[in-house]
Amino acid sequence: MITDGGGSAKTERGPLRPLPQSPKANFDPWPPPPPMNDLQRLDAEIAAVAGRLTGLLQRRAALAGGAPSSPAVPAQDAVAMKERELRVACRDRGLPLTGDDHVLEADAAVLLRRSAKTLRNWRAENRPLAFRKRAGRIEYALQTLAQHLVASGRSDDFS
Repeated sequence: MITDGGGSAKTERGPLRPLPQSPKANFDPWPPPPPMNDLQRLDAEIAAVAGRLTGLLQRRAALAGGAPSSPAVPAQDAVAMKERELRVACRDRGLPLTGDDHVLEADAAVLLRRSAKTLRNWRAENRPLAFRKRAGRIEYALQTLAQHLVASGRSDDFS
């Protein structure tokens, strides 16, 4: 390598060129969601508030020794609210849903805030969430994911 008087590096073939940026260098895994109208925005906010409320009621019940003085949200309603929250999160993040509300393994991992490898390990250890294999791909139902989140007591905010 030779340097000229100006401090720039040269090779015997000429000046060094900058390395091209790889296409993954600017890869953003979470592109901004498509613009939402007022009704969609309100639905997303309702789902987020419902999820937070479920978590707060569960924490209150735990602090009160399991005997809440106010009526708690029945488990069925909690699962339905969590499922709506997951559906809104899929729409906001651009995660594809099948016609019968199933998501691919990688998308389920994102929604559960786990890695896809964790889901594979759970299947290998015979403690899986219910799944189906379609065209060689593992898919999970949103209802199954919602049941898992409610049963585990996690009150994630998906917004």
